[in-house]
Amino acid sequence: MKLNKPKLIHLFMFKKILFIFFSISMSSQNIKVEYSLNILKDESVLKKDGISTFYKNAMDGAKNVKFELLIDKDKSFFYKKDILNQNTIETKMALLISEADNPIYSFNNNIFKKIEETSSFFNKPIIVKDTLLTNWELTNETKKINGYTCYKAAAKYKIVNPDVFYHSVIAWYCPEIPSQMGPRGFGGLPGLILELQYREIVFGATLIEKTNDPVIINFNSEIITQEQYDKKILEIRNN
Repeated sequence: MKLNKPKLIHLFMFKKILFIFFSISMSSQNIKVEYSLNILKDESVLKKDGISTFYKNAMDGAKNVKFELLIDKDKSFFYKKDILNQNTIETKMALLISEADNPIYSFNNNIFKKIEETSSFFNKPIIVKDTLLTNWELTNETKKINGYTCYKAAAKYKIVNPDVFYHSVIAWYCPEIPSQMGPRGFGGLPGLILELQYREIVFGATLIEKTNDPVIINFNSEIITQEQYDKKILEIRNN
Protein backbone atom coordinates (compact mmCIF):
# COMPACT_ATOMS: atom_id res chain seq x y z
CA MET A 1 0.00 0.00 0.00
CA LYS A 2 1.38 3.39 -0.99
CA LEU A 3 1.14 6.11 1.66
CA ASN A 4 0.29 9.66 0.65
CA LYS A 5 2.47 12.56 1.73
CA PRO A 6 0.44 13.66 4.82
CA LYS A 7 0.45 10.09 6.17
CA LEU A 8 4.19 9.80 5.60
CA ILE A 9 4.74 13.03 7.51
CA HIS A 10 2.57 11.80 10.39
CA LEU A 11 4.43 8.48 10.47
CA PHE A 12 7.77 10.28 10.54
CA MET A 13 6.64 12.57 13.36
CA PHE A 14 5.30 9.61 15.35
CA LYS A 15 8.66 7.81 15.11
CA LYS A 16 10.50 10.99 16.09
CA ILE A 17 8.27 11.53 19.13
CA LEU A 18 8.65 7.88 20.10
CA PHE A 19 12.45 8.17 19.89
CA ILE A 20 12.46 11.36 22.03
CA PHE A 21 10.17 9.74 24.60
CA PHE A 22 12.36 6.63 24.75
CA SER A 23 15.52 8.71 25.19
CA ILE A 24 14.01 10.80 27.98
CA SER A 25 12.62 7.70 29.67
CA MET A 26 15.97 5.89 29.52
CA SER A 27 17.92 8.93 30.73
CA SER A 28 15.60 9.50 33.70
CA GLN A 29 15.75 5.94 35.04
CA ASN A 30 18.46 3.49 35.88
CA ILE A 31 19.29 0.84 33.30
CA LYS A 32 20.32 -2.78 33.63
CA VAL A 33 22.01 -4.50 30.69
CA GLU A 34 22.81 -8.20 30.42
CA TYR A 35 25.79 -9.24 28.31
CA SER A 36 26.82 -12.61 26.99
CA LEU A 37 30.44 -13.65 26.58
CA ASN A 38 31.83 -15.12 23.39
CA ILE A 39 35.43 -16.22 22.85
CA LEU A 40 36.17 -16.41 19.13
CA LYS A 41 38.49 -18.89 17.46
CA ASP A 42 42.13 -17.88 17.35
CA GLU A 43 43.86 -20.25 14.94
CA SER A 44 47.33 -19.11 16.01
CA VAL A 45 46.57 -20.09 19.62
CA LEU A 46 44.76 -23.32 18.73
CA LYS A 47 47.87 -24.55 16.91
CA LYS A 48 50.08 -24.23 20.00
CA ASP A 49 50.63 -27.36 22.06
CA GLY A 50 49.68 -26.99 25.70
CA ILE A 51 47.65 -23.83 25.09
CA SER A 52 45.07 -25.13 22.62
CA THR A 53 43.27 -27.29 25.21
CA PHE A 54 43.17 -24.38 27.65
CA TYR A 55 41.73 -22.10 24.96
CA LYS A 56 39.14 -24.63 23.78
CA ASN A 57 37.96 -25.06 27.37
CA ALA A 58 37.59 -21.28 27.66
CA MET A 59 35.57 -21.14 24.43
CA ASP A 60 33.18 -23.78 25.81
CA GLY A 61 33.01 -22.15 29.24
CA ALA A 62 32.09 -18.75 27.79
CA LYS A 63 28.64 -20.12 26.94
CA ASN A 64 27.90 -20.37 30.68
CA VAL A 65 28.95 -16.82 31.56
CA LYS A 66 26.64 -13.80 31.82
CA PHE A 67 27.44 -10.28 32.99
CA GLU A 68 25.31 -7.35 34.09
CA LEU A 69 25.93 -3.63 33.77
CA LEU A 70 23.94 -1.51 36.20
CA ILE A 71 23.81 2.17 35.19
CA ASP A 72 22.80 4.87 37.65
CA LYS A 73 23.05 8.21 35.84
CA ASP A 74 26.80 9.02 35.69
CA LYS A 75 28.07 5.86 37.40
CA SER A 76 27.94 2.16 36.65
CA PHE A 77 28.72 -1.26 38.10
CA PHE A 78 29.78 -4.21 35.91
CA TYR A 79 29.82 -7.70 37.42
CA LYS A 80 29.41 -11.37 36.54
CA LYS A 81 26.08 -12.93 37.34
CA ASP A 82 25.62 -15.98 39.51
CA ILE A 83 25.61 -18.79 36.99
CA LEU A 84 25.36 -22.54 36.85
CA ASN A 85 28.62 -24.42 36.38
CA GLN A 86 30.59 -21.36 37.53
CA ASN A 87 33.16 -23.54 39.28
CA THR A 88 33.97 -25.73 36.29
CA ILE A 89 37.39 -25.56 34.66
CA GLU A 90 35.82 -24.32 31.42
CA THR A 91 34.02 -21.41 33.10
CA LYS A 92 37.07 -20.42 35.15
CA MET A 93 39.23 -20.42 32.01
CA ALA A 94 36.67 -18.25 30.19
CA LEU A 95 36.62 -15.69 33.01
CA LEU A 96 40.42 -15.65 33.15
CA ILE A 97 40.78 -14.96 29.43
CA SER A 98 37.98 -12.37 29.44
CA GLU A 99 39.74 -10.33 32.16
CA ALA A 100 36.30 -9.65 33.60
CA ASP A 101 36.28 -11.85 36.68
CA ASN A 102 36.42 -8.86 39.05
CA PRO A 103 33.64 -6.29 39.59
CA ILE A 104 34.27 -2.89 37.98
CA TYR A 105 32.84 0.50 38.95
CA SER A 106 32.93 3.52 36.62
CA PHE A 107 32.41 7.16 37.60
CA ASN A 108 34.12 10.55 37.31
CA ASN A 109 36.00 9.36 34.18
CA ASN A 110 37.74 6.65 36.23
CA ILE A 111 37.28 2.92 36.58
CA PHE A 112 37.75 1.01 39.82
CA LYS A 113 38.43 -2.72 39.69
CA LYS A 114 37.65 -4.61 42.89
CA ILE A 115 40.15 -7.44 43.42
CA GLU A 116 39.48 -9.93 46.20
CA GLU A 117 42.19 -11.22 48.53
CA THR A 118 42.26 -14.68 46.94
CA SER A 119 43.30 -13.20 43.56
CA SER A 120 45.35 -10.28 44.85
CA PHE A 121 49.16 -10.16 45.00
CA PHE A 122 48.85 -7.85 48.02
CA ASN A 123 47.43 -10.52 50.37
CA LYS A 124 44.38 -8.34 50.97
CA PRO A 125 41.42 -6.99 49.00
CA ILE A 126 42.31 -3.92 46.95
CA ILE A 127 40.73 -1.47 44.52
CA VAL A 128 42.73 -0.73 41.35
CA LYS A 129 42.02 2.72 39.91
CA ASP A 130 42.56 3.56 36.25
CA THR A 131 41.44 6.34 33.92
CA LEU A 132 38.60 5.80 31.48
CA LEU A 133 39.70 5.10 27.92
CA THR A 134 38.94 8.20 25.83
CA ASN A 135 41.02 7.91 22.64
CA TRP A 136 38.12 6.59 20.57
CA GLU A 137 38.03 7.03 16.82
CA LEU A 138 34.39 7.36 15.74
CA THR A 139 33.26 6.02 12.37
CA ASN A 140 30.08 6.14 10.27
CA GLU A 141 29.91 2.35 10.03
CA THR A 142 26.67 0.98 11.47
CA LYS A 143 24.98 -2.32 12.21
CA LYS A 144 21.83 -3.46 13.96
CA ILE A 145 22.10 -5.08 17.40
CA ASN A 146 18.83 -6.30 18.92
CA GLY A 147 16.95 -3.87 16.68
CA TYR A 148 19.09 -0.84 17.67
CA THR A 149 21.23 1.06 15.19
CA CYS A 150 24.78 1.06 16.54
CA TYR A 151 27.89 2.91 15.40
CA LYS A 152 31.42 1.59 15.37
CA ALA A 153 34.25 3.14 17.40
CA ALA A 154 37.84 1.91 17.70
CA ALA A 155 40.67 2.55 20.14
CA LYS A 156 43.84 1.09 21.66
CA TYR A 157 44.31 0.12 25.29
CA LYS A 158 47.46 -0.73 27.22
CA ILE A 159 48.29 -4.08 28.80
CA VAL A 160 51.33 -4.78 30.99
CA ASN A 161 52.11 -8.52 30.96
CA PRO A 162 55.06 -8.05 31.79
CA ASP A 163 55.98 -6.09 28.64
CA VAL A 164 53.76 -3.25 27.46
CA PHE A 165 51.30 -4.14 24.70
CA TYR A 166 48.63 -2.08 22.97
CA HIS A 167 45.54 -4.05 21.95
CA SER A 168 42.78 -2.91 19.65
CA VAL A 169 39.27 -2.57 21.03
CA ILE A 170 36.10 -2.13 18.97
CA ALA A 171 32.87 -0.83 20.44
CA TRP A 172 29.42 -0.64 18.89
CA TYR A 173 27.48 2.07 20.68
CA CYS A 174 23.84 3.14 20.43
CA PRO A 175 23.03 6.89 20.43
CA GLU A 176 19.35 5.99 20.96
CA ILE A 177 20.23 5.00 24.53
CA PRO A 178 21.81 8.12 26.09
CA SER A 179 24.40 6.59 28.40
CA GLN A 180 28.17 6.78 28.07
CA MET A 181 28.70 3.47 29.88
CA GLY A 182 29.67 0.04 28.62
CA PRO A 183 30.90 -3.41 29.67
CA ARG A 184 34.17 -4.13 31.45
CA GLY A 185 34.91 -0.50 32.30
CA PHE A 186 34.86 0.78 28.72
CA GLY A 187 32.76 3.84 27.91
CA GLY A 188 32.96 7.53 27.14
CA LEU A 189 31.04 7.23 23.85
CA PRO A 190 27.88 9.12 22.82
CA GLY A 191 25.65 6.14 23.54
CA LEU A 192 25.49 2.87 25.43
CA ILE A 193 27.95 0.21 24.22
CA LEU A 194 25.94 -2.83 23.13
CA GLU A 195 28.89 -4.83 21.81
CA LEU A 196 32.56 -4.72 22.74
CA GLN A 197 35.46 -6.70 21.33
CA TYR A 198 39.12 -6.80 22.30
CA ARG A 199 41.36 -9.54 20.96
CA GLU A 200 39.01 -12.53 20.55
CA ILE A 201 36.77 -11.55 23.47
CA VAL A 202 33.25 -10.29 22.67
CA PHE A 203 30.65 -8.93 25.09
CA GLY A 204 27.20 -8.67 23.51
CA ALA A 205 24.07 -7.11 25.02
CA THR A 206 21.19 -9.59 25.21
CA LEU A 207 18.74 -7.70 27.44
CA ILE A 208 18.17 -4.02 28.24
CA GLU A 209 15.66 -2.98 30.88
CA LYS A 210 14.84 -0.13 33.21
CA THR A 211 15.36 -0.70 36.93
CA ASN A 212 15.15 1.04 40.28
CA ASP A 213 18.34 -0.61 41.53
CA PRO A 214 20.97 2.00 42.49
CA VAL A 215 24.74 1.81 42.09
CA ILE A 216 26.11 1.94 45.63
CA ILE A 217 29.77 2.86 45.91
CA ASN A 218 31.32 1.99 49.25
CA PHE A 219 35.03 1.20 49.01
CA ASN A 220 36.42 -0.24 52.24
CA SER A 221 39.64 -1.52 50.67
CA GLU A 222 42.86 0.30 49.87
CA ILE A 223 42.85 2.09 46.51
CA ILE A 224 45.98 1.90 44.35
CA THR A 225 46.62 3.07 40.79
CA GLN A 226 46.90 0.78 37.79
CA GLU A 227 50.58 1.79 37.52
CA GLN A 228 51.22 0.68 41.11
CA TYR A 229 49.45 -2.61 40.48
CA ASP A 230 51.43 -3.25 37.27
CA LYS A 231 54.68 -2.48 39.08
CA LYS A 232 53.81 -4.99 41.81
CA ILE A 233 53.05 -7.65 39.20
CA LEU A 234 56.44 -7.07 37.54
CA GLU A 235 58.26 -7.27 40.88
CA ILE A 236 56.64 -10.62 41.69
CA ARG A 237 57.38 -12.08 38.28
CA ASN A 238 61.00 -10.93 38.33
CA ASN A 239 61.70 -12.51 41.73
